[in-house]
Amino acid sequence: EVAGDVEEKVAALPAYVPPQHHPAYRYFRYSQASQNVFDAYRNMFLALESVLDHIASKKHGEGETDWLRRAVSDATEKHNANFASFVKQPGKDPVESFIDAHYSAVRCAVFHAKAAGGGALRPGSLSDHDLVLHQLLAVQTVVEHIFKALFSVRLPHGGFFHSGFGLVLSKMEPAIHLLCGPQELSLIHI
Repeated sequence: EVAGDVEEKVAALPAYVPPQHHPAYRYFRYSQASQNVFDAYRNMFLALESVLDHIASKKHGEGETDWLRRAVSDATEKHNANFASFVKQPGKDPVESFIDAHYSAVRCAVFHAKAAGGGALRPGSLSDHDLVLHQLLAVQTVVEHIFKALFSVRLPHGGFFHSGFGLVLSKMEPAIHLLCGPQELSLIHI
């Protein structure tokens, strides 16, 4: 009787539909896999830029900052993206705060090495590292929300760092064998 109930419940579940592919996923995963906070930030911002382009493509002749302002506004209005974490002055518009306090001050400083325009953020500086890490986490929160709103993706929470995964594999190496082939096999005999 219990088996019948289980079978009926399993049969009632809708078929799995994989999320729509989008190039922003690749930047997101590169960011997640990066061992350097500056590289992780660059890729996370590229994920944001890619998904914002999906929401509101840049128009011919439109400046980068004007496009970003329009795309962030559209993401906020149409997909409930929340840029409030970028507001440093109470009452200031989150979109303008993102442009001023994040895009101009952090994104440009990470992507460009020219010191003349207000100073670049440099790898190796502990204060710059902390600032970039804080901004990486803020941008990641926005990107994850937009992914969920646009593509209904489920993002895993947890995992291994590259070094931790390598350590686990090295401990298991004497006991396991990894077999790869061109076809799926239902049963492998060793």
